[in-house]
Amino acid sequence: MTEWLLLGLVTTPLVGAMFVGLFPTSNPRILRGLGSGFSLISLTIWMGLQSFLPDSGSDALLVSIQVPWVPALGIGFHLGLDRLGSLMAGMTSFAAVIAIVGTFPKTADLNRSQIVFLLLAETGMLGLVASWDLILFIVFWEMTLVPFFFLMGRGHTKGGVGAASRFVLTSVASSVLMWVGVLEVVNMAGLPRTFDLAQLTLRLLTAPIDLGVRIWLFVPAFLVRMAAVPLHTWYPTAAANVPTAAGIMLAGGVLPLGGYGVYHVLCRLFGPALYPVGYWLSWIGLVTCLGGALASVVQRDIKRMFAHICFAQAGLALIGIVVPSQGSTNP
Repeated sequence: MTEWLLLGLVTTPLVGAMFVGLFPTSNPRILRGLGSGFSLISLTIWMGLQSFLPDSGSDALLVSIQVPWVPALGIGFHLGLDRLGSLMAGMTSFAAVIAIVGTFPKTADLNRSQIVFLLLAETGMLGLVASWDLILFIVFWEMTLVPFFFLMGRGHTKGGVGAASRFVLTSVASSVLMWVGVLEVVNMAGLPRTFDLAQLTLRLLTAPIDLGVRIWLFVPAFLVRMAAVPLHTWYPTAAANVPTAAGIMLAGGVLPLGGYGVYHVLCRLFGPALYPVGYWLSWIGLVTCLGGALASVVQRDIKRMFAHICFAQAGLALIGIVVPSQGSTNP
């Protein structure tokens, strides 16, 4: 039962995007109602899933779907949720409902393409949270680029188009580095080859491997999504020019999931080896936090002020993720 609910959680927004895109009407209110319905169904599925998950005090997977995808290369279709993943999935579903339903009284004229892109963005973010295979993780990671590019750029000011271009270019460039990092880590983990995050974590923790500079191949991708200094310039401009619904998805989905990627991938794969890098990441988080807070003080545009506050909070979250607990060298 839980496996089907997990699969439904990830696929419901995708089905909704297809349904809205093919529905034979151009009435924005009807399309908005359909989009709202599918986002509410996804949140309802998450709420139902919580009632079936075990009350575990460990970081083990609470629900998991694992099917071979390309067995010869060690690639599998592995979706799962642990305690933090379950909370992030709920937050993402709730943010999508607020974006589509909560803005309805003021912006009832969202067109078909914008609703489709919002649902596709939700699909990518939920899939990212639940991915335990690194190939699948990167697929969903890249999947969120397309809808947000159009939501940030299409039909809005030149500032929005510029922000969309910066977001996509920096994301693609950093993702190339992350691809290299994934291949390096998988190669160092030995045979049989696997991209499964849980198996890689066990191998890297038990093998005396110097991961060193390879950690930095992953870092830029997550800093871009967190809008952390110095890769933050796309976010304030984007937040000021996108529709309010898309701005909610950016603040409530993209930025937190950048931090989730740091925990889900970096902290799991590298463990104690992340500590020296975590020192520098904590300084990046501090600069981001202070810079965002100070910049928000001088803003006169409410959207820009909110954007700076959001990435200030993202910097604070980065500090909390990478600073080790007292008496521990493991972030």
